[in-house]
Amino acid sequence: MGDGPFAIALDKYNCRFQIAGPGAFSGIREIYVRDVYLRDGWLQIRPQDVVMDLGANMGNFSALALAVDPSVRVIAVEPSQTMNERFRTSIGLNEGFLRRTLLIRGFVGSPSEKVARVIRNDQNYADVSWITEDELIERAGVTRIDFLKCDIEGGEFGLLGSDSKLLAMTRALACEVHAFAGDVRQFMENIGACGFVLGPVQQDPDGTVTFLAKRVAETG
Repeated sequence: MGDGPFAIALDKYNCRFQIAGPGAFSGIREIYVRDVYLRDGWLQIRPQDVVMDLGANMGNFSALALAVDPSVRVIAVEPSQTMNERFRTSIGLNEGFLRRTLLIRGFVGSPSEKVARVIRNDQNYADVSWITEDELIERAGVTRIDFLKCDIEGGEFGLLGSDSKLLAMTRALACEVHAFAGDVRQFMENIGACGFVLGPVQQDPDGTVTFLAKRVAETG
């Protein structure tokens, strides 16, 4: 399908935007067609929302969030130098999107063995640093997170525990939980114990799960 740019029209979310880059079409299939992070509006991005995109990759979810309303702001975190460049290029296709985006290069969460191998073997990560939760909150300048999307290759187990400050300020959560890094069922139970209602769940053959959750107060 090539690298684009691709014009995206999502009528159910009243969104129009563009994306581009190698592998963009796989993001179109997963994030826009399969709708893994919103599931037909079970979770919503609303005007004035602060969206945090952990594991932003080339920015396909960030682009969707920014397209929902011109008042939405995104904090995106991605450790790969190549993906940072692709993120800026793709997001930059859309007028005003970059002005509403803070892109932070770094790792968050606890390092899994899979991530450790990547760091050792890929020059994209040679000079990237680990960011603590407190450092991320300070750099992002946030006191609330209306929507948290998390896909950080196992780092979620060390980041989104019961004492997580990020989780405490989050209204809605879409999270990929990697089975190679820990107990997926226990992780999801802990999210429920932190005041979230669990919603749609997608499970991969290897046991990895992508689930949606929102605060109990949002269900009424």
